Amino acid sequence: MADHHRQHGSPVFKKEFPLKEVVDRCSNGDVGCRSHRGADLIVNSVRTIDHAGSWALGRLRDRGGRVFPAFVAHEWALDLSVRPDLGRPSSTADLLERWDEALPVLEGLVGAVEGWLPVAEHRVLSPVEPRQIFQAGANYRTHVIDIAVAHHDPSDGRTTEQVRADAAAEMDTRLQHPPYVFQGLPSAICGPWDDVVLPSDGRQPDWELELAAVIGRRARRVSPENALDVVAGWTIVNDLTLRERIFRTDIPALGADWLAAKNSPTFLPTGPVLVPRATLADLGDRET
Repeated sequence: MADHHRQHGSPVFKKEFPLKEVVDRCSNGDVGCRSHRGADLIVNSVRTIDHAGSWALGRLRDRGGRVFPAFVAHEWALDLSVRPDLGRPSSTADLLERWDEALPVLEGLVGAVEGWLPVAEHRVLSPVEPRQIFQAGANYRTHVIDIAVAHHDPSDGRTTEQVRADAAAEMDTRLQHPPYVFQGLPSAICGPWDDVVLPSDGRQPDWELELAAVIGRRARRVSPENALDVVAGWTIVNDLTLRERIFRTDIPALGADWLAAKNSPTFLPTGPVLVPRATLADLGDRET
């Protein structure tokens, strides 16, 4: 996932409570206590999804609690799980497993005249449930430079301008080396409008906008020239971090502790949709 820093809207934070306090609060009728399994519960529903292109892929849950892959066209959606021409997929993962076969069928649904459902009557979930998550760290030049300036210790004698210049030079040097990639946990993913639950002992939460490439083909050791050929589409992710947990002072030689810093449940709000790769064929000059 490429770091593009800061989404247009911040996530909704909820503080994690000890189990007994949660039970007490819910017993007292706290409005913040709610079951996401409720058969008739639609929370954070939206009337329309502002996506690029004429269609996108999503996951929706209806009032009965049923989750289905959806063909989304802004405020309307088609339930793909009932379509025999797509093999009645139960999830977007089923479609991504055979993306080359499914894509032409999906493109043909743009002109469909029947079966449309209002997005507003459904809960919007993460569009993907990946088996693996790979994240590219420190790859957005401006963001890395800004962080270096923000965390600069003036006792080293450098001015802000010198720190900025040194960070810029370091980023230029990194272009000569492979990207810094680490893994995330699929269990950290939640829906785009779900509450983010902060651990009760977390002190410095931060969030950043990420562009996520969703892979639609089995691949390994793909050349840079052919990398986009395995991408099914794009989605966005809010990447949450507990900044104070990145570096372990007790074992500094082991480097960053990304498990503790980035992988709590709900720390990767994802979506709302996946747009096909051809919709955003040239990402080079795009700004968020």
